[in-house]
Amino acid sequence: MSIHFNIPEAEFRSKARQTKAIIFDLDDTLLDSAKNISFRAMSAIRRLQARGIFISLCTARYYNVTHYYAEEIGIRGVYSAVNGCQLIDGETEAILYSEPMAEQEAVRLAQYCTELNCPFNLSIGEDSFAGGSLDPDFMNKGSKYRKKLSVSGKTARLMTRLPSPEYLRGRPVYKIVVHGSGYYDELSRYVQANLPALQCIITSKDVINIFPSGCDKGVGVRRIAEHMNIACEQVCTFGDFSTDIPMFEAAGLSVAMGNAEKIVQERACAVTGTMDEDGVAEMLEAVFLAD
Repeated sequence: MSIHFNIPEAEFRSKARQTKAIIFDLDDTLLDSAKNISFRAMSAIRRLQARGIFISLCTARYYNVTHYYAEEIGIRGVYSAVNGCQLIDGETEAILYSEPMAEQEAVRLAQYCTELNCPFNLSIGEDSFAGGSLDPDFMNKGSKYRKKLSVSGKTARLMTRLPSPEYLRGRPVYKIVVHGSGYYDELSRYVQANLPALQCIITSKDVINIFPSGCDKGVGVRRIAEHMNIACEQVCTFGDFSTDIPMFEAAGLSVAMGNAEKIVQERACAVTGTMDEDGVAEMLEAVFLAD
């Protein structure tokens, strides 16, 4: 067993028995490197749902991608997308809460990214747009999510080129994604100096996300818990990246993946196996389904 406890194991197991909700990050946590939820993990989730444990998601992904996995899991309640900027009803698909960028800030940020010619993209509803040096055709061909949809008989709209930054006026923009961590310092300086209502963070190994400042995954977890009338102390969260730490801090229990950064593993209550070693299933089976 590759599980390591950062708090006394007996304490972790005691809190696990009181857990009423488990909230997962998606990429590199619940999803393996092929962007799949393993059969073993899904089987464990189904058993927990049958016991009345609420299962949800809290991810930096856009709504349209998050919804696909929420539907696969069968979430009967709410989940959070875009780093806490959206709260979505899993049954009706209604967006119950949203915090988009201010219109002028979205336009100015897109203009700056265009001037830098950095590869960036954004989504507005079901429509995805590429800007700067990002090739939309390359993104369409390489999208693992798009390939998953085609296998399941569903389709996603093709990413197209952003007509201009001015196109964003009157349209809700929740984040802008820049591909290439080498742009971080320049973007961060610009955002801090000119767009104080936004935050610039690295959300994976080579991707920069720019969100409204009031959003993080801790906010997402608290909104999920409040809406479902579950105390945060009775929530367990799973994650792998530094952006998941606020999610850990908001919950009574937290689990880091074996592929997580060292600082993330240190901040979690326990560490399980990696995303490709069925780490989620291993923890669920060994602890949450043990009794």
